Amino acid sequence: MDRFPELILEGTPYEMGCQQVEQLGAEAVVDRVRDGFRIYADYHDKPHFDEYLQAADRSLRGWAPHLAAEIEGIADASGLPYPEVLAHNYYTTFRRLYAPAASQQQCSCVGMADTDQGPAFGKNNDASPGPEGCYIARRRPQGKYRFVDFTYYGLVSVVAGMNETGFCFGGASLGAIKPPPIRATDIPVMMILRRWLEDFSTVHEAIRSATTEPVDCGAHYLVADARTEPGLVHIEWIKADIIGINWPDENGNVYCTNIVCTDECAGYLDPAGGEIISNSRDRLASIRKLLQSTPRTVDGIKSIMSSHELPGVICQHDKMGSSIMDTALSAVFVPHERTVWISHGIPCQNPYEPYVV
Repeated sequence: MDRFPELILEGTPYEMGCQQVEQLGAEAVVDRVRDGFRIYADYHDKPHFDEYLQAADRSLRGWAPHLAAEIEGIADASGLPYPEVLAHNYYTTFRRLYAPAASQQQCSCVGMADTDQGPAFGKNNDASPGPEGCYIARRRPQGKYRFVDFTYYGLVSVVAGMNETGFCFGGASLGAIKPPPIRATDIPVMMILRRWLEDFSTVHEAIRSATTEPVDCGAHYLVADARTEPGLVHIEWIKADIIGINWPDENGNVYCTNIVCTDECAGYLDPAGGEIISNSRDRLASIRKLLQSTPRTVDGIKSIMSSHELPGVICQHDKMGSSIMDTALSAVFVPHERTVWISHGIPCQNPYEPYVV
C-alpha cells in the first residue's frame, strides 16, 4: 500500500518551510510546483500576472507575515525562486483569475452531531488517485496551537486538519459556481484555514472569520469543536458577504458535496456546471439515503465515506456510477478524542489509521 509522507514541522516559520523540503526532498517539491500545479509556468505570461503576484505578496506580508516567511524557507531549501513558490501557494486565486474550469474539483463531507463519541464528520478528498503530491503533517508552530493536517507539496496552507483543542474542519469545493470577481489582494482560502488551526478553538470563531476575511473564493466546510454545543456546523462560503450557515438538521446531520444548497448562495450556481452538478446531486442523494440507515457512530461515518451506494458513489474511483474523479484519501474527525482517522488511499480498500493531535 502506498502511503502519504508524514512530516514533523516545528520551530520558526522559515525553519518549517525548510523542513518541508528536507523531509519531502527538493526534487519532489520542485516537480510538484513546476510540473504538477504549474501555476507560474502556465500563467506568468498572462496579462497583469506580475502585478497580481506583487500585490499578493504585499497583501500576504501584511495579513500573515509568518506564512510569507515559511514560503521563503520552501524557496531557499528547494532552490526555486520565491515568486514561483508564492504563485504555487496562490493556486486557487490564479486558477480563478485565468482558468475557472480548472478550479472545478470534487469532495464529499458527512457529519453527525450525536455519534457515540460526540460530534464527528468525514471528508473524502477527491482529486487524482494515489498519494502523489500530498502529505500529512504534524505542525508545532511557535506560540500557536499544534495541529495535524494534510495538504500538497510546496504549500504552507492546508486542505483539512485538527488542532490540539479538537477544533477541526474539512471541505468540499464549490466547483459549479459563478463567483464574484477576485482581487489579487484576496487571501487564498486554504491560508485562512491554516490560521484557523493555529488560533481557533470553536466553530463560532470560524464563522466570524469567514464573514470578515478577504477570501479569494471559499468552499463548503464542515467545522467541529470539542467546546460548544452542538459543536458542528456547515459553512457554505463564497465570499465574506456571500455565505450560508447550516446547523445540524432535526436528525443531527450536516453534509455537502460540490453545489450550493443555501438560499444565500443559490444565485451563484453555474448552470453550465454539467457533470459537476449531476455528480454532486447524485452523491447528495446517496448521502441522504445512507444517513437513514447508518449507525450513528464514528464507524458509521467511515462506512458512508467508503460507500459505493448508487446513484452517487462517495468513495469515487474506477468510473463507478457517476464518478468523474478519484478519491485520493479519506479522513474522519473526532474532536472530543482529538483524533483524525485517515485512510492512505481509497477508504473501501485501505484501513483508517488514527492520528492523535
